[in-house]
Amino acid sequence: MGDERYAAVPAENVIILDSAPAWSYSEIGYVQTKALAYPVGIEVYSELQKLAGDIGADAVIVTVPFAEDAKPAVAKRIVKGVAIVRVAGPSDSATVTDGPYNPVAGSQPVVVSVPGMPQ
Repeated sequence: MGDERYAAVPAENVIILDSAPAWSYSEIGYVQTKALAYPVGIEVYSELQKLAGDIGADAVIVTVPFAEDAKPAVAKRIVKGVAIVRVAGPSDSATVTDGPYNPVAGSQPVVVSVPGMPQ
C-alpha cells in the first residue's frame, strides 16, 4: 500500500465482500471494528463501510468476520477487512453488476455471504 490518497467515498457506496472480487483492485488500507456478539450485527458492517469510505475505498474484503482478541484482559471481539479501490485491468472486460450494500435501504450486493450478515 503506497502513499496515494483517495477522496472519501460515502459509506453507502462501499461494497462489503467476503472474498476478492473478479475485477482488478488495489489494497489501500486495513479497517477493523468491534463486535459485541456473534452473529455480527449490521452496525458492524456499516462501521466497516464508513471507515473504508473515509479513506476512499470502493469495497472492503472481510478477512476476519469475527474473532476474539488474543489478550484476555481486553476480551473484545473484532471484525477486520482490507479496504480496496477498483483499478483498470484485464479482468475488467466484463460488467460488474454488484451494487453497494446499503444497510439503511436494505440493498445487498450479489457477491456477499459474510457470516452473521443478514441475507
